[in-house]
Amino acid sequence: MDWWNSLTTKQKALLGFTGIIGIFGVLTGIPEAFNGRPEPLFGGFLWLIIFGIAYFVIQRRNQDKKQFMEAGGIDAVLVGNYLVGLPNVNRRVEAVKCAVYPDRFVFMDGKRELDSIPRDSINQIMVDSKAQITQRLTATRMLALGVFSLAAPKKQRNQEFCVVIDWDDYDGTRQNTVFDFLSQNGNALANQAANTLKRYVNPKVDRLKVNEKRCPQCAEIIKREARICKHCHSPVE
Repeated sequence: MDWWNSLTTKQKALLGFTGIIGIFGVLTGIPEAFNGRPEPLFGGFLWLIIFGIAYFVIQRRNQDKKQFMEAGGIDAVLVGNYLVGLPNVNRRVEAVKCAVYPDRFVFMDGKRELDSIPRDSINQIMVDSKAQITQRLTATRMLALGVFSLAAPKKQRNQEFCVVIDWDDYDGTRQNTVFDFLSQNGNALANQAANTLKRYVNPKVDRLKVNEKRCPQCAEIIKREARICKHCHSPVE
């Protein structure tokens, strides 16, 4: 019964309800079928089929979750539709999930990894409407991200809210990765995703730009061409 104990309360309720209704329908439907009324029997079998499908889906999800945890996964968060800002992804992707690992956020399209962001590279995570996000970014940044991806859409019934992850890549270049939610409760969903991600942000570690290095004496960041550290005034080779 280990598999039953591993189920959530909702999963147990779903399987218990469909199983009981299916068995009851079959048992009460057999006499009815002999009397020329097969409909209750068919209804019972239909409930048992639903039970089987639910059991398969739940077991598959639990198996995926177990594999995720064994691989070091901590949590998984729906972050909305990917727009722009991941270095290795240049297309819109619907319903992206963020898998949280000890050292990074991994963005997934189903079971396929899109790209990742180090958890210690985050400057801030914010939520705002798509129109406000567009105005906040500079013109240069808009071009780098793809102005048409973030351009204000035509009037829609539901307002789009975006989750923006502001982070530094390994070259020290500032990046803005943007996801959007388009629904009546898009603001709530975006804030829920952002607040969950914020809980897993690690203390920031500064990335060095291509023209920077660290002083071997005080470990402060200085220009790569520097011969004297401006912080501790030690000679630098």
